[in-house]
Amino acid sequence: HYHHTDSEASLYGFADEKEKYVFRLLISVSGIGPKMAMKILAGAPVNRIVQAVNENNPDLLGRIPGLGAKTAQKMILELQGKLAFFISSESGVSSLPADSVFYDARDALRNLGYREQDITKTLTALKNEKPGLSIEALIRESLAKLSKV
Repeated sequence: HYHHTDSEASLYGFADEKEKYVFRLLISVSGIGPKMAMKILAGAPVNRIVQAVNENNPDLLGRIPGLGAKTAQKMILELQGKLAFFISSESGVSSLPADSVFYDARDALRNLGYREQDITKTLTALKNEKPGLSIEALIRESLAKLSKV
């Protein structure tokens, strides 16, 4: 992830797409910048972060250095519904949809101003109904569904 401000430019690397996705969500929370997001990712596995958000449980994040109770609660509040498509298996491992088409379509729809919750629901439904759609077709069909919402 390339992050730049007026005074600096930084490049952040991740072990996988899940980590990168959660990082981008974390920096969308007011009060959490890229450095704090990296501390959060270093202090807790992605699965624990997802579990804390989905279960509305800030105590799961309590041991992360530099993350106070208020910030943890704010993070959970602002990320509710944005991690809905993480699927937990019996082993407790979470996964994202495998293809980058999903991420690209989500970003495109978000840039068009649609709500994250509506985007996730629509894209997940389309992925299940019509697997293998191209990015163009996925966006086109998503726009048709979202215009009815």
